[in-house]
Amino acid sequence: MKKILLLLVFLAASYGVSAMQPQPDLDSAIGSLFAIPIPVHVSHESVEEICQFINQHHIGAVLVDRVGTIDQQVALINTILRLCPHKPLILQDLEWGLTMRLTDGIRFPHALTCVAIQNQELINRMAQEIGRQVKLLGVDVALQPVFDLNTNPRNPVIGDRSFGQFPERVTQALRAYLSGLESQQVADCAKHFPNHGPTCEDSHCTLAINPHDIEQLQNVDLHPYKQLIPTGLVRCVMPAHMHVPALDNQPNRSATLSYAIVTELLRKQLGFNGVIIADALRMGALIKYFDTATITLEAFNAGNDILLAPADMIAAIQALKKAVQNGSISADEVRLRAERINQQLRMFTHVDQKKLIDPTTIKKQLETPEAYALKKELYTAAITLVRDRNTIIPITTPTQTAVITMGSKPENSFVNALQAQYTGIPTYHIPAQPNGMEINELQTQLRDYGTIIIGVFDINKRDYTRFGLSDDGIDFIRQLSKTKRVILTIFGSPYSLALFADIPTIIMAYEDDPDAQEAAAHAVTGKLTPTGTLPVEIPA
Repeated sequence: MKKILLLLVFLAASYGVSAMQPQPDLDSAIGSLFAIPIPVHVSHESVEEICQFINQHHIGAVLVDRVGTIDQQVALINTILRLCPHKPLILQDLEWGLTMRLTDGIRFPHALTCVAIQNQELINRMAQEIGRQVKLLGVDVALQPVFDLNTNPRNPVIGDRSFGQFPERVTQALRAYLSGLESQQVADCAKHFPNHGPTCEDSHCTLAINPHDIEQLQNVDLHPYKQLIPTGLVRCVMPAHMHVPALDNQPNRSATLSYAIVTELLRKQLGFNGVIIADALRMGALIKYFDTATITLEAFNAGNDILLAPADMIAAIQALKKAVQNGSISADEVRLRAERINQQLRMFTHVDQKKLIDPTTIKKQLETPEAYALKKELYTAAITLVRDRNTIIPITTPTQTAVITMGSKPENSFVNALQAQYTGIPTYHIPAQPNGMEINELQTQLRDYGTIIIGVFDINKRDYTRFGLSDDGIDFIRQLSKTKRVILTIFGSPYSLALFADIPTIIMAYEDDPDAQEAAAHAVTGKLTPTGTLPVEIPA
């Protein structure tokens, strides 16, 4: 983090560095193609310096980066609006709402949870609300939604950011989401083209690989793009830092730097006429193989319009200016892309009409009763009864019934909701990775109970860690189900269901949000009839 801040300060302090100067309108066009990252928590003094750099080089966009608070974002955006006469577009990753970047925002369900919901109107309303909130915080381009089909359960970077693995269901959810953002005049960005879902690598660190052949790419990976680009709802697309040998087999060639993928496939074959935003050019998948100048020129020549977060902003700008000056890049092409950004993004979002944010009222505007009610409705609609082979749900008379929480805290919304329905029901707690002594003690305590409600928390997204659960803990649940009526409720990745194939009754809640916990408890007690469906196939 310190390195990032130092780099930004260096870039800002260097705004006066002389560079080759094409004619003024072309100079502005070149600058408009770049997006500079600014951490949301950066100091006021550093923001002022970076704004000088933005003005000097006519930078067209700002990526609000890293993690902070609502108050910090308000201060950052207001400083930019005060100090930059030509207001830059504000870009930010906010896939499940403000909490992807701001610790004190409202946390909406992740995409994988959303696609369990059968009511597309709910997804549309969620996207509208996210759009409303991000607009209030000065965001013009929300770098979402994820179009990736998560066909690889071991994918380390996509996971629950994806709307699942079934092409048509993913497309339906995306259509509802895109329409919701569009209604708030927030530009969307489909990512990561052509599909980051099947990869095994994290492109933040290294070059990921999509191993699919042409047939699978055309019929599966590209399905959402083929269906949704013609609707006009897709305003931006972000190519992935991912090698796709079936489309471009040049060594170390990511989709971001591939003319065959960005221009031939996305622009020409799929007919996309919106803005193409290169994923952050500072990421390990690129800088591991190329220097900043090479990355910048290759990304431009591939067909990207916005060059997002180069590792060295000055070197990137100078490389593009030099290429225009020596004629290797057409000045007309630079102007064409600048005008595309203006037409598709600046005019659509009305960036030039943005006003300062009132820090005294913003939280009240964001945290409305309607927003919290929608959040609860979403988590409730996602609850999925995976199976109930012996038809034991709902429990109407909890005689000889006990509750176990595995992981998390002994008291939570799941337990509270069960106790509200079943007064005095005994509850027990063990960690997510219990030791033998803890398991033996609990087995003794459960001897006289015939029905056990188990809530499993603290589940991570990594199957190679068995989702954060221990073999002893998993075996304990399996053995318990052989002698007791077990209702297993999972607050985490649906892929973890592969660990519990022999458990007869399972409820999937997807996340450990308090609203998901309460809704899952209501499914156990019969106050709620689950309507969700699994968004992925569970490997055996």
